Amino acid sequence: MLEHYLIGTYTHHTSQGIYSVTLDTSAGRLSPTRLEIPIQKPIFMTFANNGILYTIEKLDQDHAAITSFKEEGGHFTRLSSVSAPGTTTDRLLSHR
Repeated sequence: MLEHYLIGTYTHHTSQGIYSVTLDTSAGRLSPTRLEIPIQKPIFMTFANNGILYTIEKLDQDHAAITSFKEEGGHFTRLSSVSAPGTTTDRLLSHR
């Protein structure tokens, strides 16, 4: 059975954002990582019920951005982004 995961990396040195990896549970193997979304310091991400991926991105010590992405055909497209000054957070709630 194949299970697909997204991994957010704190962008230092060679890391560039959010990667995907596939776990083959039958063979006990992970696929090589693939860069899905180049983004600075993703500190939180979650999928909404409608399939939209929301991320919180730390821009600097005093600014963060919430960015949404839609997955289509195995690729992520940025939908919108809002940045704001203030202390960054690592949680996001959504309501329908």
